[in-house]
Amino acid sequence: MASIGGFSFMRMDGQQMPCLSAEIEVFKRPGVDGIGCRNLALGAEEVTKYTREGVALLLTAQTASDDYKALKGYVVTVWEDYGRYVNYVLVKDVRVTGIQRVMKSSPPGVNYLIDAEWVLVPTVAP
Repeated sequence: MASIGGFSFMRMDGQQMPCLSAEIEVFKRPGVDGIGCRNLALGAEEVTKYTREGVALLLTAQTASDDYKALKGYVVTVWEDYGRYVNYVLVKDVRVTGIQRVMKSSPPGVNYLIDAEWVLVPTVAP
């Protein structure tokens, strides 16, 4: 099973995470919500991943967009299929591309599918 940060997915497609990485600086500004980052050195290119997850409730599917966007700007671990993982990956952007109703669920309990597009940048350890 694949995951980005704390979110697990039934399926993850897209480019494989490269070995090269970019050096970034993550910073917070006093009095401003959220965090920022900037590139300090060239390295890996952005990687686009496409994910699909199944949930039981429509409300859960509808709030997934906000839940996923909460990771924007954070450095996370990405687990790809077959147990390969990459640490220190910046979530540059994420958006839910679709929510589909499933008539016959497989696996059981899945009534909605959430599709999302993630833009990720591998970085080096802080």
